[in-house]
Formats: sequence, C-alpha cells, structure tokens
Amino acid sequence: MLILVIDDDPMTGKMLKFLFTEEGYEVHVEPNVAAARAFLARRQPDLLITDVMMPGTDGFEFCRQLRAEGFAKPIIFLTARIETADKVSGLHIGADDYLVKPFEPAELLARAQAVLRRASQNGHASQRSILRAAGLELNISALEATLPDGKVAYLTPTEMRFLECLMHNAGRVVTRDMLVDWVWGYDYEGESNRVEVYIRRLRQKLGDDSAAPRYIETLRGSGYRLRPALTRGAA
Repeated sequence: MLILVIDDDPMTGKMLKFLFTEEGYEVHVEPNVAAARAFLARRQPDLLITDVMMPGTDGFEFCRQLRAEGFAKPIIFLTARIETADKVSGLHIGADDYLVKPFEPAELLARAQAVLRRASQNGHASQRSILRAAGLELNISALEATLPDGKVAYLTPTEMRFLECLMHNAGRVVTRDMLVDWVWGYDYEGESNRVEVYIRRLRQKLGDDSAAPRYIETLRGSGYRLRPALTRGAA
C-alpha cells in the first residue's frame, strides 16, 4: 500500500517514512501541496497524511479541494493545533482522522491501519452493492448517495460508513456506541463530539434539516434513526 505524506518539516517526514516503511508500506514524502499535486497526477495513494500548517495552501484547504474533486481515499491530519474547533473543522471538511502533535508513533500507526482497513473493506464490497431506504440509494463502492430528486451526494469513506449503518438499521434507533463500533471498529478514544460532527456533515450533503428531518432523526438521549425501514436491491 502507498502512503503519501505531506509535511514541510524534514524531520517529521523522515520519521513517518521510517515508521511506515518498517511496517511494509511504500511511503512518499512531499514538503508542500504543490509538490503533492504533481505526485497525485502520477500516482494514487491508498492513504494521505498531511500537516495542516504549511506555507502556501494549508492542509485544511487542500483536503477541501481534494474532496470537492472526488478524492475518496482516507485522509489523516497531523497538526500542532489543539483547539477543539480546529479538530471539528478538520473532520467537517472531510478528514478521516485528526492527530495532534506531538503524537505517539504507535498511535498514528494504529489509526492509519484502522482507516486503511475500513477503506479496504469498502473497496471489497461488490461493485453493485446498493442499499435503499428513506428514498435514498447508497452505492457503497462508489461512495455515492442518490437523493429522491436524482441528485448525487458524494461521500467520504467515513461518511459512507455512517450512512451505511443508519440504512442497515432504518426505522430503528442507532446509538452513538453502535455508530462508533460500525464506523471505526476499534476502542474509540477520540473526541466525544465526533459522531455529531459526521451526522451534521451527512445532513448537509443530503440536504436534511435537523429541525425538521426528512432522513436522519435525532432522538435525544438515545441516538439517531433513519426513518423508513430498509430495503435492499441491486442496480
């Protein structure tokens, strides 16, 4: 598997290359977004790990651009920013995980392996694997949700997992712990509001309104529910 690291600190780049190479990954390091763009024009990584604070285009803006362009591979932010608002912003624009510097190399490795594992599971899904519920159609492998009016919402892998869980349990209450277990699949020790961040992102992409939900209902103290019962089919 190929990992692209973007960090303007040469020591961090060398450390990450050593860390992941020792685990058998192919690692390519670039110092800025412009150089990363040139690399992406030649090769497609399985995981992108990027610093946030860099000269020129920062990591947040780069992630925003990539997601808008349809880049669906996992993205992990590394940053010295410790404010909760920055973490929420990073997740909101499409990151799959967010780690604050200084970090334990073993923790980064575990998180990277977790997002790669989820991405691999998504990639192994049948090319015609479709879920339908609440007037929505989720194409799991394509990371696309088609709305009743025919418009398509393009999802990140993590957003897809959230919607997949809700659709598999349509009409039933899905607790926060159930979502965490379905989406991350490991002992979760992240920020307590991360689930809420992804639910909000899903609602925005689906054109849903939390005050008068068409798709995702919030049941205070219980969790979330996708309103109609699930049906399955194939395109």
